[in-house]
Amino acid sequence: FVFCRHNSLPFVTLQWTGSDGGLFNREIKRIAALRGFHLSHTYMCKADREGTRGRQVGEVCRAGAKIFCEDERAIFAAIGLPYRPPERREVDAELLRLVEEAAKEAPEALRMVKMEFQGSDLRPCASSVS
Repeated sequence: FVFCRHNSLPFVTLQWTGSDGGLFNREIKRIAALRGFHLSHTYMCKADREGTRGRQVGEVCRAGAKIFCEDERAIFAAIGLPYRPPERREVDAELLRLVEEAAKEAPEALRMVKMEFQGSDLRPCASSVS
């Protein structure tokens, strides 16, 4: 059993399901990061990252408010992925294609997140301070 708050249940469920020892979870978090999100085992938020290159996701340096997701389908939808039921949560050619697609889109997606954070009260990344 895993105990969690009700609003964390979709994230906990995603974290603890799948059949490949966590590799699917690692790759879905990579896709989320490359699309401007931070996906944890209890929440998701928009995230400004520093040091993102290729498939490397870098470090979160600013994070927005938590994004409410009612269920696992909402998590997949929020990061722009088709839903996969737990029995299909494995690293396969389709998932690897989605990772590569996210890596190609990352510069634009991360630029948009930086623009959203401009003018906010959140501390900027060191590299964006002039």
